[in-house]
Amino acid sequence: MVRVPALDAAVIQRVLDAGADGIMVPHIDTPEQARAAASAVRFPPLGARGVGATSRAGDWGAMPREEYVRFGREEAALIAQLESAEAIAHAGAIADVPGVDALLVGTADLSMSEGLDESDPRVRAMTADAVAQASTRGMPVGCAGAASAEAVQTAVDAGLRFMLMGNDAGLLGAAARTAVERGRTVRFT
Repeated sequence: MVRVPALDAAVIQRVLDAGADGIMVPHIDTPEQARAAASAVRFPPLGARGVGATSRAGDWGAMPREEYVRFGREEAALIAQLESAEAIAHAGAIADVPGVDALLVGTADLSMSEGLDESDPRVRAMTADAVAQASTRGMPVGCAGAASAEAVQTAVDAGLRFMLMGNDAGLLGAAARTAVERGRTVRFT
């Protein structure tokens, strides 16, 4: 799963052709943006993604074209990131867009866009609103959070169905800090 920097069909195609199983698209505020994202992820007739079967995703041309196209139509995942009050207001309509597989509430950007702290009860209420709208449609909603059991439990208690427990940069940085801290405990005699 790769988070692209923006809703950009060319970037989405390149990332999928590079072998990603799915795409997370930030700042999906409206159903129209969700439709554009779904179109960028899916092959015709479900979308407008171009065919690049000689890419890594197509096993450099060795994968049968039918399987390459089937994966792009049926299995390539699209997670729409909801990061504004407008997105939360449209969560149900975004969940209704064919080709959207899950929603992710980005509480950091959501709180920033509203001038609130992430722990503000109003941010939790907006998250709950998105979960309520999506759950009536059978759409999973997730979030990003700390790599801890407590953070996962908080997400589960909020009705979220999945959680990103960090990213490559954060996890690698934490591991590097731990290694340096442990190394610095050794005293030379």
